[in-house]
Amino acid sequence: MVCKIRQQLEKKFFRTLNQTLEPLIRLGVGSPALAPVGAIVMETKGRKSGRTYNIPVLASEWSDLLVVGTVRERSQWLKNLAATPQIRVWLRGRPRLVTAYVVGEAPPSPAGVSASSASVQTVIDLLKPISERTGAGFAVLALEQRA
Repeated sequence: MVCKIRQQLEKKFFRTLNQTLEPLIRLGVGSPALAPVGAIVMETKGRKSGRTYNIPVLASEWSDLLVVGTVRERSQWLKNLAATPQIRVWLRGRPRLVTAYVVGEAPPSPAGVSASSASVQTVIDLLKPISERTGAGFAVLALEQRA
């Protein structure tokens, strides 16, 4: 009973937090700029519902890659990214298309999507042992053209 109440409170807290922060992050507030870490909004598609979800997350920017992660066991966005890896993110107030490569608890990305560059594969190789040891999940987002 206590666990279920805690889960409901956690879900409500993150939903409220995301709804509050998401419009600001879309405008570019908190985006990676001078520092390589900042906030972005990912637009994922529900793998079962088909619904679009706007998820504010912290991202680390490395050249043309963004790395996002979660330690929350019930985060569904990693599974959604694995099912639909081509998404749009909002970075510095602008939409960008990305391809997501999932590392961790989510099922691997579909067979047709493989790490397209040596830099993507290098980051995946660095994150994989961290994910295996800690249970954290990550996604490497390869920036493409402007949306």
